[in-house]
Amino acid sequence: AAAGGGLYVSQGSTAVLTECGFLDCFAANGGGDAALVTGAGSTLAMHGGGVAKKTVAGSSVWFAEGGSGSFFGASFAAVELPGGQAAPGTFINNTGSGVVELGHRLVVFEGATLTAPSNFLGFQSPAPGQLLEMQRVYAGGQGSPPLDVTGNVSVWQMRSASDGFVIGDMVIHPSATLEVHQSQGGADAGLAVTAGSTFNVSGTLAISSGEGAHGGCLSVKASATLNVLPGGKVSVSSCRATNGAGLFVGGTVLFSPNSLLTAHLSIATGRGGGVFVA
Repeated sequence: AAAGGGLYVSQGSTAVLTECGFLDCFAANGGGDAALVTGAGSTLAMHGGGVAKKTVAGSSVWFAEGGSGSFFGASFAAVELPGGQAAPGTFINNTGSGVVELGHRLVVFEGATLTAPSNFLGFQSPAPGQLLEMQRVYAGGQGSPPLDVTGNVSVWQMRSASDGFVIGDMVIHPSATLEVHQSQGGADAGLAVTAGSTFNVSGTLAISSGEGAHGGCLSVKASATLNVLPGGKVSVSSCRATNGAGLFVGGTVLFSPNSLLTAHLSIATGRGGGVFVA
């Protein structure tokens, strides 16, 4: 298809999918290989099921022109391409003004299959060292609302050359959890708050076994802001980096009363094993 390779949801329409899988879908324009949700009032709700990304660029699920969506118990996975190259691009791309919600038990996985969660779709993946490109979990367009994390979200073995795997703003709501495991960020950490973006954490953000140059677990870049609000918890552990193995602060980090930062078992070859403030 030219757009919305597996599913096209148009203005004012709603699609509710239960245990639906998108495999080998392709959109010629590079947007919405699995699904395109576009136009005011268009909505996609995905309960269970999953998306396997196999194209060389573009986005798996694309929200445009006010389209909105929610994902509950869904799985996203990158699939090996010919020659061992991982599929670059974005799993969820929001270029409009609609709200995208990540709900309970969303699992995003890229890389070698080790011990995956029970609801992970077990596709063949590249051998270690062959992950050549980046795979974004979420890319928010200019002026898009923050990515809403309202449930328990797990992200495994993501790779990026810079900027981590979330582009744009993000909100982790009270009682919600975002877990990030074994991700690599190249010039930055596995998870980075990008320039001009804001992360508001009222729930739990837990990052482990990440690697990067500036920040192994978490990097807050120049002109970016990390707000850990009352009751919010940030945990960084077992990460490696040149500077700031646990947390690299290049922008603004605010910890409110009754919030918590835990940093342990991280190693910097340069400065700041736990936290480095640039």
